[in-house]
Amino acid sequence: MRPKRVPSKWRQTDVALGDRIEALHRTSTEADGRPCIQADLRDEKISVSDKRVMGLMRDRNLQGAGRRVVGWAIATHMRTELVVVALNTALQNRKPKNTIHLSDPGVAAYVDCRQQPL
Repeated sequence: MRPKRVPSKWRQTDVALGDRIEALHRTSTEADGRPCIQADLRDEKISVSDKRVMGLMRDRNLQGAGRRVVGWAIATHMRTELVVVALNTALQNRKPKNTIHLSDPGVAAYVDCRQQPL
């Protein structure tokens, strides 16, 4: 039976850095993604590459706010159901836990579909 190896310095640093990233992510109400977390680390004088931060966040299943188009719909009208179709598509494709819906700032009409469950 082999004796248990002591984790490498790099691995020890990964654990400590991952703990710090997780703490920053929690204090941001789990909304901050890699760029914001990395900026927070920089403010704390911790220099780390974006790939390493991204990898540690992925290893711990920390998801930040992405600015990715997750659902869309197109039609010749601007009725409420167009937005609802886009949101339902997004929900089916990504199955998000905590999502904030942001629409194009140039949208011509205000759509209030908060009363309907998606």
